[in-house]
Amino acid sequence: MKVFTLFIALIISINLSADQPPDWQDYVVTSKNRKWTALISRDHTIQEPWRDNWTLSVYEGFKYPFPRPDFVPVWSRTYEHHGYSEGILSDDGEIFVYVEFWYRENYPVIKIYKKDCTLSKNGSFFNIGEHLEKSTSHQLWLDGSGEIKFLSINSKPYIKVQTLAGDRYVSTTCGE
Repeated sequence: MKVFTLFIALIISINLSADQPPDWQDYVVTSKNRKWTALISRDHTIQEPWRDNWTLSVYEGFKYPFPRPDFVPVWSRTYEHHGYSEGILSDDGEIFVYVEFWYRENYPVIKIYKKDCTLSKNGSFFNIGEHLEKSTSHQLWLDGSGEIKFLSINSKPYIKVQTLAGDRYVSTTCGE
């Protein structure tokens, strides 16, 4: 019985620490003030969702679960979906941010989508150094909350990212 109990405890601990698989579903993100909605949707032109085309569409107003077919987005951009239904939309609907939980030094860990551009920052931009935590199969770089905040510095829009090495700031201005 003790061996069986130990085996069950081991299986449970492995499952709890394993990384979550991608879900590849269309999803909606609403701004904190609930005045804007972002819909991330798949074109369904290819059977494999990771190879298909995805679109980020931002709508004025709270439209859940999906906007009516006749409702036109304020802006749209091609979206590089990684299979996780995450993101944050600014209260003015101008900025959508996706943050990777897993750290990759030479791969974008933050994608910033705006009407006129898409910005990305590799892990090396954040100068995390030795402040990484190991998961079952990846390195984590965000602090416990992983909170992203929109703010203004010298009248320019930025996001603040809470990392394991402290707060980091990223300009959301196109061309910077």
